[in-house]
Amino acid sequence: MRLKFNLTRFLPKTLFGQVLITLIVNLLIFLSFGFMFIVDDHNKINSHLLTEYSAQRVAGIVSVLNDATPAERETLAQKLSVPPTTITLDTTWQQQAFDLNEADALLLENIQKNLNTQLKIQVLKIDALPENFISSLNFKNDTKFSIYHKKKNTPFYSRELFVQIKLHDNSTITIHHFLPDKVRELFLRFFTFAIMLTVVVISLASWSIYTLTKPLKNLAKAATELGTNINTPPLTEVGPEEIVLASKAFNSMQNSLKSHIETRTQALFAVSHDLRLPLTRLRLRIEDNLPAKLKEQIDQDIEEMEAMIGQTLDYLKAGHDTEAFIKLNISSLLDSICDNMEDLGANIERFGKINAPIIAQPQAINRCLSNIFENARRYGGDKITLTLSDLVSHIKITIEDNGSGIPENDLLNVFEPYYRLEASRSRHTGGTGLGLPIAKKIIEHHHGKIFLSSPQNKGLIVTILLPKNGHPQNKITMS
Repeated sequence: MRLKFNLTRFLPKTLFGQVLITLIVNLLIFLSFGFMFIVDDHNKINSHLLTEYSAQRVAGIVSVLNDATPAERETLAQKLSVPPTTITLDTTWQQQAFDLNEADALLLENIQKNLNTQLKIQVLKIDALPENFISSLNFKNDTKFSIYHKKKNTPFYSRELFVQIKLHDNSTITIHHFLPDKVRELFLRFFTFAIMLTVVVISLASWSIYTLTKPLKNLAKAATELGTNINTPPLTEVGPEEIVLASKAFNSMQNSLKSHIETRTQALFAVSHDLRLPLTRLRLRIEDNLPAKLKEQIDQDIEEMEAMIGQTLDYLKAGHDTEAFIKLNISSLLDSICDNMEDLGANIERFGKINAPIIAQPQAINRCLSNIFENARRYGGDKITLTLSDLVSHIKITIEDNGSGIPENDLLNVFEPYYRLEASRSRHTGGTGLGLPIAKKIIEHHHGKIFLSSPQNKGLIVTILLPKNGHPQNKITMS
């Protein structure tokens, strides 16, 4: 079986990380090419210093001495012997049998090019000559040669050039030339430069990329929070022109949604509130001249309509009321709710305790938990299990029943307003389809999360996570 290699899984997930990685890769490619060019230039510089410059200097001296008379050469040799190139006229032609290496051959070729006549030239291999040859050499004005080869006895052959030339009158001159030092420490210098450049570029680029991508992150965060809180503060319209346009469009959309929702809510509030008056008049009118059974049926319908109106108003207010956030003893509140449910015939088994108070709206949380327990009492079989867990920054409340459960494809639908399951969870058992939606809106208003699960359709498990301090920036994960 062939395995496909997917490089993208190793890339950062954020736009900031991907842009930064792209920049670093491009910077490394740039530095690699730069290093190649520098190495090439370094080699060319060393080649120029070792061959062309040295060959030109030697050829110039040879040309002058070749054109001079034998009587003039001694004086000229004295004058031209200026370090790093010095001359002696006292050494005889040395016979050597060896093959020239590439550098020596290139040097001789360059010397010949710079001469205006053909002369016999050879490069001396000092280590191939007798040991006393160095001591016999006497280069004029070359104190450096004496220091290296006589006083310290430390040959420096790798940085020296010994050349012999036969002039047109068959006389021999020997030239000693100290080669310039190579351009060294290339790798260390380039590495230091690369490190400094990388640190500066990445630091500035990181700051720039972060500054440019932060508005996008804020936009994504605002879009996420918009689903749970339409009244989130508007985005700050700063950054590049595209980000500013996106922020303006988002703020405009939020204002339009807010206006639409407020209009719809006010209309529903008005209709729900105004329906109560005719229902009250209807209740009074059925008192006269109606059979008892018909009167009872109409009265049940009126009670159901009033319950639906009340829960509709509760749903519209959920997450939008002005109740103050205070310290709430959640364990005591749950004890009170459980006692009430048990008075109605529920069998509740409790585990765990939360000692520290949380910051919450007491009436809203009471309404939320009462709705969930009422659902469990009505549809959850003969036993309800309550489990409390005290986490680091959150509390976890788990309410489990052993009823028939909810099909998996309906676990999200039951949070939709007026959505009722068929059969047992129908209007005829008192449900209006607003209990869980109200609970969800209240939990999200507290910046919490609510999860439903129904393993193998055997009972329903409701899990609630609430931040202890009610702060929206606490991230909630299942544990």
